[in-house]
Amino acid sequence: MATPAALESGAQVVALDTSAYLAVVPRDDSFFQKGTWDSLRQLGSPGAAVITPAMAEWEGVSMGDSFLLEDAAFGGNGSSYVTLTVVGIARALPGGQEYPSSFGGSGAIILFVDQRSLRNATVFGEDARARVLVSVDAGANASAVGDTLRGLHPAEWYVSVAAEELAHATEGPSGAFLRLMAVQIAFAILIVTAGLALILYASTIERAPEFAGMVARGASRRQIVSLLLGETSVILVLGLAIGVVVGVFAGWGLIEAFTRNDQSVIQARLVFSWEGVAVVLATVASMVTAATVIAERAGRSSVAELLRQRGG
Repeated sequence: MATPAALESGAQVVALDTSAYLAVVPRDDSFFQKGTWDSLRQLGSPGAAVITPAMAEWEGVSMGDSFLLEDAAFGGNGSSYVTLTVVGIARALPGGQEYPSSFGGSGAIILFVDQRSLRNATVFGEDARARVLVSVDAGANASAVGDTLRGLHPAEWYVSVAAEELAHATEGPSGAFLRLMAVQIAFAILIVTAGLALILYASTIERAPEFAGMVARGASRRQIVSLLLGETSVILVLGLAIGVVVGVFAGWGLIEAFTRNDQSVIQARLVFSWEGVAVVLATVASMVTAATVIAERAGRSSVAELLRQRGG
């Protein structure tokens, strides 16, 4: 639960029931610019605060620094100051409106503290807004719970269901883009595999006299297959090395070009996910399979046929 209150400087104070918040909201370090999710556990200490990058710039502080704030921010009469220590810098925290939106975003000047730091929360009056986060047990219908909550105070309560918001995002333009990318990846794997198979097949036809000479000198079919698979492995290793290097630099360049001035709460960064590993493994597996089939076919030719191709 959090209670934001606006200060004269334009900043907001968000008081969290830290223990309840940590029990309800899943860990997500991506919201933090400096520090981690564990920074929230430190809010129970006197004078500890998590601030947004905008407030860090406003106060001219960073991780571990201390600054002064009028006690009016915590319900005092403004006659004294409170010393606060920065234990984390978060772009925002989940649960402001619909997940993963958050209180104000990274451009807002916000101070997150534990609600035990408040001296008198009632002085905020109508400016304070209570926000309650509800965790639904596994197997329960989150939409039904949301409808029940909406029905309690339809004119006063704003209820947002995270599962509905995520489903809407998945079914919208973002979901369509992801499905398009999946189709393109499938076609890329098919084209790369077919290209390698055609190159290897053409090579075996052109090198038939060479294989015949090897057989005439006592080489076995297994040695011919091993030779072809070895050549294919070189192509695979070089292709993977070049592809990974080019892909990393291309991804980094796109992130720098299109998100440099992005004010999104979640910072865009290069991530090596299990989906990417799965794509690489699927590509390697399909290419190795195609190469093995072609190599086995080249090695099944009879000795007489190979010798006739050689002219012997």
